[in-house]
Amino acid sequence: MSARRVAIQSACVTCYYSVMKMSPTLGFMPVRTAALHRHFNHSLPRSKSSRMPNYVRPLNESSSHPEILIVGAGTTGLYLALILQHNGVPVRIIDKMGAPGIGQRGAVLWPRTLEVINSLGFIQEIMENSLPPYNARHYKTGTMEPTGPDFQIFPRMQDSPGCAYTGPRVFGQNAHQNLIISSIFPKRGLVIEREVELIALEQSEELVNVNFRHLSTDTVEAAAFKYVVGCDGAKSAVRKQTGLNFKGESRVQKFASGDLEITPDNHFPRDAWLTWGTLSEISLLMRPTEVKGQYAFLLGGAQFANHPEIFESKESLRKSIGKITGTSVFDDAEVPFLGPYNVNIRMTETFSDRRVFLAGADACHIHTPAGGQGLNTGIQDAYNLGWKLALAVKGLAQPALLASYDTERVPVVSTMLEITTGSWSVGTKISLESAMARMATQSEYHQLGINYRRSGVVVDDEMDESAKSVSPYGGDKTTRLLAGDRAPDATFLQVIGKGGEVMRLFTMFGPSQHTVLIFASNEEITLSDDILEMVPADLVRFVVIHKMGSTSKSSTYDRNEWAVVEDSQGHAFRSYDITPDGPKFFAIRPDGYIGARAHTAKGITEYFTTILCL
Repeated sequence: MSARRVAIQSACVTCYYSVMKMSPTLGFMPVRTAALHRHFNHSLPRSKSSRMPNYVRPLNESSSHPEILIVGAGTTGLYLALILQHNGVPVRIIDKMGAPGIGQRGAVLWPRTLEVINSLGFIQEIMENSLPPYNARHYKTGTMEPTGPDFQIFPRMQDSPGCAYTGPRVFGQNAHQNLIISSIFPKRGLVIEREVELIALEQSEELVNVNFRHLSTDTVEAAAFKYVVGCDGAKSAVRKQTGLNFKGESRVQKFASGDLEITPDNHFPRDAWLTWGTLSEISLLMRPTEVKGQYAFLLGGAQFANHPEIFESKESLRKSIGKITGTSVFDDAEVPFLGPYNVNIRMTETFSDRRVFLAGADACHIHTPAGGQGLNTGIQDAYNLGWKLALAVKGLAQPALLASYDTERVPVVSTMLEITTGSWSVGTKISLESAMARMATQSEYHQLGINYRRSGVVVDDEMDESAKSVSPYGGDKTTRLLAGDRAPDATFLQVIGKGGEVMRLFTMFGPSQHTVLIFASNEEITLSDDILEMVPADLVRFVVIHKMGSTSKSSTYDRNEWAVVEDSQGHAFRSYDITPDGPKFFAIRPDGYIGARAHTAKGITEYFTTILCL
């Protein structure tokens, strides 16, 4: 046995023992327990319940006691809970508020976010309830007189087999959250505990001990979890308990953000985003929402003098809106939501502290409205962290895997802050019309170019230092697809056998398993049995993709339990840059990024031994 393999097994045994100390029972699935015992060839002792803090209930073998606590049931917390549920990991979700938040706020869902939603199984509901990305129309201040033709504000892509969504959808944050809570959560057995506030948090080597206050009864509860994730917004109790510094700046611009409702039959425009003024003086942005007669707005700018008065009197708000639009349409408008919006640009230096993690907009990063990146970035935080936490709870994650949440997400968010801050700074010096039109040129907002090439847990046979130096937001601007990049989609894959179903590649990916792609031309490719024995069957799926027109569609690596398809139009081979001498093995992570890209199965084996304790 190689020294490397001995070292890996030794580390995994240590990892397994440390997990077993954390809780007397983890509820491992039999296949995983069997796999571990098969590799180490001995039984591992269980710790006694007396080793646990005395206020934690001992768990029995069938317990589904949540070992992950999510603090905050905003968008990021909801998505993290769904991802963990897909992985079979029970969670506890608490929120200080008695009800979901109101107001449209973060409404733009960019293509990468739509891909995440698709993987979680409710893209149809989102598409049916959301709006398309309208163009914008700028008016002369104080009038309803357009200054010119409508103009594009959202960057759009040409249709491509590698991407299912070429532009964003617009769906109010409150409606988005309510759809998940009222429709998706009940189907998945997920429940939010409301009016529960985190008041204390203390970490030990094995657990996170927390205290909650139940606000409805004014009682305090003590509990312990393996991991805690703070998705609790700008005033994050989790961030404050860990002492992580929220560095950054506050800008002087003041805004009022809210929603207005008028009678649906008044003929006020609903076919565009409507703008007046400039950010350097006073400006108004209004957009129609998915609710008939409702408009979300952002009112403010450098000369927004009556900022406090707006919040003291809704009548003052209506008058301000009427003055800048030159209409009386909003004189009797309902105002279901109104709140201040102050421009802050902040970020914690790290998104984790041992067993405690931060995720989502405002909890660990906060930014300008430019590009609508906040909510989308929070969902990507959850998608990156969720599958890693699931493997850690099951005792299957190498320490480097959880550590990669920081090393992968911090550079991405830092770059996002640079992009959005730069866009906002430019926008304050030009007309609102020009500032919004500029957004249409910034393809980074799609988030399809986000990459983790610098990560220590990706494996690539060909990646050099220059390839790693690409912007964390710029993977789609390079000529080569490498490990750490988003895995492209591909259409017109025809299943060999079983009726010849035609499908797209994304249907074979999932948030709870890796997918190993094997690109097979006419030449024979062999796959070592080591990888088949190493990884439990429920953690990985194998897909053999035959070249269009291949004469060899049945060979030793086509197994009954694998998906075997023909790339009938060559889209997959082109999207993955398959050449006769290039890599033909790809390990696609549960979050849809390429974990490994290799010439032989050896690279796939190296990847799994890097991230998993097996």
